[in-house]
Amino acid sequence: MRASISDLNGNEKVVLELLALKPVSYFPPMHRLTVGRLSAQGLLQRDGACWYPTAFGLVCIGRTVH
Repeated sequence: MRASISDLNGNEKVVLELLALKPVSYFPPMHRLTVGRLSAQGLLQRDGACWYPTAFGLVCIGRTVH
């Protein structure tokens, strides 16, 4: 299932914005559910030890992908 920006809640948008600035390898337990939902929707992916937003995830938060 793919999400759109209107489907994202505040926490999901913040996680995507954070990862757009810097990949993160660890999320506290209270945020892992959010990360799991974003990953299942195709907005995040894990590469090695770090999480990154996908191109679709960046578009959903208004970032331009070149």
